[in-house]
Amino acid sequence: MSYWDGTRFVPVRNLTISRATASDQPTTLAFDAVRSSRVRLDMTSAAPGTGAGFLQIVTLQVLSGGTAVT
Repeated sequence: MSYWDGTRFVPVRNLTISRATASDQPTTLAFDAVRSSRVRLDMTSAAPGTGAGFLQIVTLQVLSGGTAVT
């Protein structure tokens, strides 16, 4: 996960990932707050080229202090 600092994308700080434990359950990412016009999510399959290696974003929700950002 990275954000635009006005010149380049830089990694967010203190990224924590809570992985889904079942189908249709969310994986959540949390990190220190940033102020930016752009964020980048890099995804890497744990098992590329296999049935278990599929990645999909169904819903992406950005929250700031528990409030949805639009």
